[in-house]
Amino acid sequence: MLLGSGLIVLVLAQAAGASGGHVCGFITASVPYARHGNAKRWRVYVSGVATCQAAETTLSAVMHLDAAQYVGRDEASSYFTVGSWRCPFGNMGVQTCEQPARAPYRARALAVECTSNACPSSRPPSYFR
Repeated sequence: MLLGSGLIVLVLAQAAGASGGHVCGFITASVPYARHGNAKRWRVYVSGVATCQAAETTLSAVMHLDAAQYVGRDEASSYFTVGSWRCPFGNMGVQTCEQPARAPYRARALAVECTSNACPSSRPPSYFR
């Protein structure tokens, strides 16, 4: 799978701690994120105790800038929140969210932009399972 950076793979590998993982549907959003943009197709994956609907709703809110945004001193300390979900700023065609914000995580959600990355339809990427 092409992700463009070893750092992203490392971050997503850390996101694999929640139990299992499965493939959800698609959401559409633009890059960079915009309130009304729907230019790109993103595959959604979820692990832990969250439903596909919760993951899709949360990721869509972040990517359409409907989530609360916290801007820290740098990008690494900046994030979005949607209810009890915390979502670091997205990076190179990938957006993640976690619930709750500290380990052990109850659930994780992942959106992968499908025109730049492979989007498996039958199972989550290996780094998310």
